[in-house]
Amino acid sequence: MPRLGGVKNAGDCLPTTGDLPKGDKSSTMFYVYFLKNKSGDRIYIGSTEDLNSRLDKHNKGYVKSTKAYRPWTLEGHETYNTRSEAVKREYFLKTSQQRVFLRKKYIDKK
Repeated sequence: MPRLGGVKNAGDCLPTTGDLPKGDKSSTMFYVYFLKNKSGDRIYIGSTEDLNSRLDKHNKGYVKSTKAYRPWTLEGHETYNTRSEAVKREYFLKTSQQRVFLRKKYIDKK
């Protein structure tokens, strides 16, 4: 079961880069993260073991699929113990039905 990264509901806060979890290599955690672009019309779902670095890569344009829609803000993340769990969750969230749910949660909210 996912653990929400320091918040009760992943959509309840927008952490700054300094608020992102830092893990040491002996207890590496894996994250599924949710980004929203500045204009608020796009979301991106990804997985990583380093949220700070990954968000930085998205905003510097190093990720081809998100480069054209910069800048991005972190809307939330879920924490997992293994890469396999995180990747399975990421793929599940990228299904069309789940994208509709995430769009309503992060984009269509007023």
